[in-house]
Amino acid sequence: MVCHGSAYSYWVIHYAGVGMATKLQPQFDGRGDLELLHLMAGGDSMAFDAWEELYSRHGGYLYTFCKRAFIGRVGEHRIEDIVEDALVKAFHKAASFQNDAQLDLENQRWLVRAWLGTICKRIVSDYFRGQPTVDFMDDEALEAREARDAWTGSVSDDDPVHAAR
Repeated sequence: MVCHGSAYSYWVIHYAGVGMATKLQPQFDGRGDLELLHLMAGGDSMAFDAWEELYSRHGGYLYTFCKRAFIGRVGEHRIEDIVEDALVKAFHKAASFQNDAQLDLENQRWLVRAWLGTICKRIVSDYFRGQPTVDFMDDEALEAREARDAWTGSVSDDDPVHAAR
């Protein structure tokens, strides 16, 4: 897990867990996600409560999204870490969320979920930054590439295995 250096981040990561906030808090009934982000950005006593509410509203969705989108790349064991990191990052970046539109509660929900999904994608991209990529081919595609390389007498620029020889 990524720890962002503050005692608060440590608490959130080690004690919150994905299943932590399962009960919606009544003080946030009727309040939209944009208001929660505004409260989180304020950093006052309501900031953590607003974060817990955001977590309870979107944690399950985000887990499912990440599992479907990234399980093949990162494995199931890292999905929970990505969700936790994204929600911690959302807390720290709540002030940077920009939206001037007047949206109903449902559209606020989808807008915030899109933002959280983008945070997850960036976390996964950061994880793989600088690592070599691997292209998987079936036998037919591999034979076609080898035949093409043999015919032209060259090695493809996009073939790091043969280019290293």
